[in-house]
Amino acid sequence: MSFRPRGMSYGLTRFPFERRTVRIEPQTANTAGANDIIIFRLPENCLVDLQSIVWSYIVACPTTATTSEKVTVPRGSESVIERLEITAGGQSLVQGFYDYKSLVRQMLNYTCGQDGQNSRQILEGETPLEDAGSLVNFVTERRNVVNWLGFVSGNATRYISTANLGTVEMRIQLAPNTILSMSGLTDAALAKYTLSGFYMFADTVAVNDAMFHKATAETLAAGEPLSLAFKNYQSFQESHSGLINTTKFNVNSASVDRIWTTSVLTANLAIGVPANGDWKGFNFAAQADRTTLQLQLDSEFYPNFPIDAQSDLFTYSRKSLGNMRDVLGGVLASDRDEWLTVYWGAVFGFQYEGDAEPAGAGKLVSGKDMRGSTAQAILTSQGSAAGAACTAKVWVEMTSVLQIYAGRQLTLIV
Repeated sequence: MSFRPRGMSYGLTRFPFERRTVRIEPQTANTAGANDIIIFRLPENCLVDLQSIVWSYIVACPTTATTSEKVTVPRGSESVIERLEITAGGQSLVQGFYDYKSLVRQMLNYTCGQDGQNSRQILEGETPLEDAGSLVNFVTERRNVVNWLGFVSGNATRYISTANLGTVEMRIQLAPNTILSMSGLTDAALAKYTLSGFYMFADTVAVNDAMFHKATAETLAAGEPLSLAFKNYQSFQESHSGLINTTKFNVNSASVDRIWTTSVLTANLAIGVPANGDWKGFNFAAQADRTTLQLQLDSEFYPNFPIDAQSDLFTYSRKSLGNMRDVLGGVLASDRDEWLTVYWGAVFGFQYEGDAEPAGAGKLVSGKDMRGSTAQAILTSQGSAAGAACTAKVWVEMTSVLQIYAGRQLTLIV
């Protein structure tokens, strides 16, 4: 018998592996507010489990003068993150893209069902907001960020050696005060939030196997690199209100995997009363008159026909994520009307969607190769009439490759 199912296998392999959880203090002050930057440094000269990184913080809003004045932060622990930059050995690996918080929310809208949302509320301190009439004033709450985008997500290479990379820093820029919701507020100075008592914790691991370390050392000594693939992102946005709206941006990458987009009423990006249990800026809605949507990369169109922006777009986006036939969950909208007014958006996919990478094959780099040229990208939405002013948001998801050479020499292929 040449094949034995995994569930019927009796073989054993000893892998000498040790895990320890360590606390990481910030390199900056332990209190911060809107637009501030908080810096954490990962443990040095060891293996770090990227999927174990947790950022814990206390968020607070000032106590208001009267019971009718109420201020509160959005739901979701990532809602305070505007930008995340990663450096190694003083070199920028991820320059960071703006509106990190909104991309996280858009990804959740398409991939996190109600059961997952309930888990987030417990795990990360995520509580729905009441609408204006019964909004409760927010005081303090400890929250945890347990999921990350990009280099520190660990989705491709989970364990990294900071001995080979040098000092690795995470630089978190906080979102502006405009993410706040309020009701009955008369003093604008009270519309602010602060973070305090923050720290990270993560797992460091030790592999007590001489052959494991010898293989790495021999690769570097031979002048060959260690290749580490990870997701990287760029962000763009543009305001529109016309009959035909075009958002133009440039793309230059070895692997464009997906392009995410959504829109929000521009007026909702300011401090205001909440709607649908959240800050209005997280209410992603199609303009009521939008009929079609299409993406152009240089001379190619995706799809090759203008797709119906209100009926077929959801199915097309699920197909782009590789989960079109998963009808048992995975999205937050309860019906099409709610999707159009709270969770609307589109995903254009270019990478291989199928079985996971075979053992030992490493991360597949399979997105659209746009190297050698700066592609002109145009996202066009057609409407039946001009609509209210909206801000179109676009994020380009790419696979970047970090090549690590001896002596902590790093080469980044975007």
